[in-house]
Amino acid sequence: MLRTRSLTLVALLGFCSLWGLPAAADEGASSHTTPFQLSLADPLQIVPASWSVTGLRLGILYADNHDVTGVDLGFANRTEGDQRGLQSGLYNEVNGRLVGVQLSVAASDVDGEARGLQLAVGFNAAKRVVGGQMSIMVNRAAQVRGLQIGLVNLAGEVDGGLQIGLLNMNKKGLLPVLPFFNWGF
Repeated sequence: MLRTRSLTLVALLGFCSLWGLPAAADEGASSHTTPFQLSLADPLQIVPASWSVTGLRLGILYADNHDVTGVDLGFANRTEGDQRGLQSGLYNEVNGRLVGVQLSVAASDVDGEARGLQLAVGFNAAKRVVGGQMSIMVNRAAQVRGLQIGLVNLAGEVDGGLQIGLLNMNKKGLLPVLPFFNWGF
């Protein structure tokens, strides 16, 4: 019994020692990182929004952190920097780069490059997509290299990709608007 308690205490101290480790020295990266974040609504969260999360972030109503690597689950999720891994919720927002999967009920928004897959019932948006966007309603991107599937697909430029939907717009395509499918190679 005493041995089990001692091992539990050692494991807990080891976990807590990871709490304030500095993040990798990426330009613009947060100076602190944590393996776990629990948030009711920013600022009511375990660590401040300026910290990065490498591991698991759980946001009950609204979570906000600098960078997130791993699994991000919540109602409304916001990442100020880069998101790597899975981000899932009613609404997801990444102000940097997404590498992985965004799974949303309402909307997914990436201000930078989405490298991977955006899946939403409502709306997907990204500056640049390398991979795919799939929604029941609308997909929008300035540049697409990959696949857009949705009722309406909007792209400034499709280069090395395909759009499948009721209305497909590729502003720099041979035909800028087509029903059912559009492409750019």
